[in-house]
Amino acid sequence: MGRRVLIADDDESLRRVAAFHLKDEGYDVSVAGNGRQAQSALQKQRFDLVVTDMKMPEMTGLELLTWIKENSPDTQVIVMTGFATIDDAVSAMKVGAFDFITKPLNFEQFKISVAKAFDYSSLKKRVTSLELELGERFGRDAIVYASRAMGQVLDLADKVAASDATVLITGESGTGKEMLARMIHNNSTRRDELLVTVNCAAIPRDLLESELFGHAKGAFTGAVSDKRGKFELADKGTLFLDEIGELPLELQSKLLRSLESGEIDVLGRSEMVPIDIRIIAATNRDLAQLAKEGKFREDLFFRINVIQLEIPPLRERPEDVEALARHFFRTLSGNESIEVDHGVYEELKLRPWPGNIRELRNTCEQMVILHSKDLVRITDIPSPAMGGRSRQVVSLPREGYPLDKLEEEAILQALNLARGNHTKAAELLGVPRHKLLYRLKKYGLS
Repeated sequence: MGRRVLIADDDESLRRVAAFHLKDEGYDVSVAGNGRQAQSALQKQRFDLVVTDMKMPEMTGLELLTWIKENSPDTQVIVMTGFATIDDAVSAMKVGAFDFITKPLNFEQFKISVAKAFDYSSLKKRVTSLELELGERFGRDAIVYASRAMGQVLDLADKVAASDATVLITGESGTGKEMLARMIHNNSTRRDELLVTVNCAAIPRDLLESELFGHAKGAFTGAVSDKRGKFELADKGTLFLDEIGELPLELQSKLLRSLESGEIDVLGRSEMVPIDIRIIAATNRDLAQLAKEGKFREDLFFRINVIQLEIPPLRERPEDVEALARHFFRTLSGNESIEVDHGVYEELKLRPWPGNIRELRNTCEQMVILHSKDLVRITDIPSPAMGGRSRQVVSLPREGYPLDKLEEEAILQALNLARGNHTKAAELLGVPRHKLLYRLKKYGLS
């Protein structure tokens, strides 16, 4: 339970009374008559807290404290002494003591100090757990991929993470731009500070300036108090500007000035406010083309496009479709054991996925919810939501492509999905079996 306490003191009476009070609070208490005995006990078993006298024969409390912090740094230590001096307290705290109390002990205060030590240990473990969880969720290992193309993007992201260079992440909607931004932040020197996200397309135009730069009380009608903007909140950390292509031109100019000067102009304040942030921006639009059309400032584009990371759409990396689908089936099914027919993955890889990873996840979630008999089949795959349009399977190149070659490729894919079963392949193609056999002979396929 993490409630083991060791009391080390050469005063047998004090050891007995202190142990009584702590046992009465539910702690598992052991005692030692001096520093050497305490050291020996610590070598045999783990204690969560050691309460030690400062003045003891053979080994002082400060020496014991130093040894504990070198050999069991997670063990908390409370030092007590009847010869309290400022120097003793400072020395103990520098080495790593949690608290310093004086004799004769006030046992109510003593119990409070012990309880606080355990609260601190619990909080420290929780923080460590959250840090590990954060690393798992937003480190490179959390990004599911199998394609070489995505591996190259992550390799470059790893390289730029350690710098403070501005990064522009491009890619279609749903490709995972925000997750990549979080990975960069959590691998950077700013990982202990905030990553503040702003969706430039989601905030109303008339509120965006205040959201980004903040305002002082009375700056405009309705400004009843000071408001810190996203720039100030991200100070010393990272500001992620998602959908930066939607930023109005007038704010683009103000953003550029802030990036160039390292200061922000807060509405209603006369003085500039210094900031120290890293910018990561993302867009699903062609900013270079927008700049040519006068819809995005060219100088701002050059300022944020120091390092560009382009995430390929899912249709260009079908290997990742299967890897992601397997991941989604596993995580979305919880404790339920679900088998997936191999043909499902082949079918999913054939789809164009205009909504990319977001669409794939939604599709897998529907299949997990609606499947039956512990097996996900091709028939469980929902039709893609294409706004009423028919599903687009073939994407013709601009130079065209022979119809008979398209038919031959479709037959080969159907045979692959059906694992060579002619009847099943004919069903997939929506033709009678004899017509399929005729086409197999026509194209010389066996």
